[in-house]
Amino acid sequence: MRERAWWLFLVVTAPIVGLHLFGPAAFQSGPTFNGIGLSAVVAILVGVRLHRPSNPTPWYLFAGGLALFIAGDVIAYNYERFAGGPLPFPSIADVPYLGFFPVVVVGILLLIRQRNRGRDRASLIDSLIIATGLGLLSWVFLVAPYAHDGTLSMPERLTAMAYPLMDLLLLAVAVRLAVSRGNRGRSYSLTIMSVAALFATDAAYGWLQLHAGYQPGGLLDGGWLVFYLLWGAAALHPSMAVADGTAEPTPLTRTRLLVLALATCVAPVTGLLGPTTTSDRVVVAGAAIVLFSLVLLRMVDLVQRQEAGVARQRALEATTDRLLQLDRQRDQFITTVSHELRTPLTSIHGYLELLIEDQAGELGDEQRHFLAVAERNTDRLRRLVDDLLLVSEIDAGKLKLELNNLDLGALARESLESARPQAEVSGIILDFSAHGPLWLNGDRMRLRQLLDNIISNAVKFTPRGGRVAVRTSQSNGSALLEVEDTGMGIPANEQEHLFERFFRTQAAEDSAIQGSGLGLAISQAIAQAHGGLIDVTSQDGVGTTFRVAFAAN
Repeated sequence: MRERAWWLFLVVTAPIVGLHLFGPAAFQSGPTFNGIGLSAVVAILVGVRLHRPSNPTPWYLFAGGLALFIAGDVIAYNYERFAGGPLPFPSIADVPYLGFFPVVVVGILLLIRQRNRGRDRASLIDSLIIATGLGLLSWVFLVAPYAHDGTLSMPERLTAMAYPLMDLLLLAVAVRLAVSRGNRGRSYSLTIMSVAALFATDAAYGWLQLHAGYQPGGLLDGGWLVFYLLWGAAALHPSMAVADGTAEPTPLTRTRLLVLALATCVAPVTGLLGPTTTSDRVVVAGAAIVLFSLVLLRMVDLVQRQEAGVARQRALEATTDRLLQLDRQRDQFITTVSHELRTPLTSIHGYLELLIEDQAGELGDEQRHFLAVAERNTDRLRRLVDDLLLVSEIDAGKLKLELNNLDLGALARESLESARPQAEVSGIILDFSAHGPLWLNGDRMRLRQLLDNIISNAVKFTPRGGRVAVRTSQSNGSALLEVEDTGMGIPANEQEHLFERFFRTQAAEDSAIQGSGLGLAISQAIAQAHGGLIDVTSQDGVGTTFRVAFAAN
């Protein structure tokens, strides 16, 4: 209901507007007109209560401003009934009418302040360009005729000039709201459209007053009613509570560029039409100078932004080069250390085997146990060194493959049998199924390494009593391998990092499960070297399935 309140407000009030404009005479009255305005005030207050913006002050000001506007209408509609004569000009009704503008302007300025963080010079310049162009048009067609009308008294002249000037001020801040960076929610769009409707209607009213005269109850009233309805709908829309300012630069889109170009052309076009008085010529010349200065400032801002972007790009490139250099140095260090470790580790492993085989004398059970532990840890180090060297080969593009015609199912069975002792110790059930031989061209040693990595991982991460299933099959000309476990699973936010080097899941760290974080990265590289693909699906706490697809012979 809260999400649709703005739409329901329009659906309910729009028919009443239609009745006021086109219905029976009973509806074409001041009470109906003012009732629609009051509904907009109520809608604003309800919207604040409903959506609870962090700073409701702007919306309270909007409600107060609309209430002043309605008060002016009430006075204008009822003046003759209570005063016994026609409404003079200026009158007491002009006080709330004109009071509407500064109240609402302050509210919009507060909204602009909420939307912007830091300096936003570009949008400020853009709004000044647009406001200057519109201001020049307003002066030439609406303000100047009153300024030059010698039949009007000074109070009449000033009051008549105040309305288009106040409209211009309101439109200027609305343009500033429209072009400023930040939230582009529907509430803000409806607010800007409401101001535009008021400005257009007031401009038409002013033109009619100068030329043909305004008759109440005509279609022009529809403009003011649309102004009310749009503002009420803006307050009821949920986005009215959003004020997510941004520090991002204001983009110069094609639409904005077109609007700025049109606003800039107002001065020269008006000058060509030929101002009739010296004061008008001064105004046109002043506006042209202002527009030229603002366009120049906008160009300077664009150049400065471009230079800042180039400087940031150069700094980013320098940082990237430095990181690449550090990455190469790291890889070189790992390769050097791995090479240096391989020889002594091979020697240590050889001597441990000699000791375990009683080549240096008979051993006791405790001594044999200690040596077995040392041998297992030496094997772990050798595997780690081999993995690091293989990673270096992959990075250098030197991964060599000795391709032969191999049966993927037979290789998978061998890897599964190699993992069986570990599975039996952990109480894990191993299943295997193969749909006939699956022949492919591959490197036996590398494919075994890929299979060993995936199957051993499945066993390691499956709790006691769980199950690991290995399946091979053929589909659409591809040889498929699936390794499914009922293990701890992998959270969705960690799955995208699984094939990154040295990455280990949080569950593996918490459970102190041994591993270097290289196995899956190496497996992916081996699969890709064979023209294959490897992917994973997993559900946290349920299990994981790895799938590898190769082109079958």
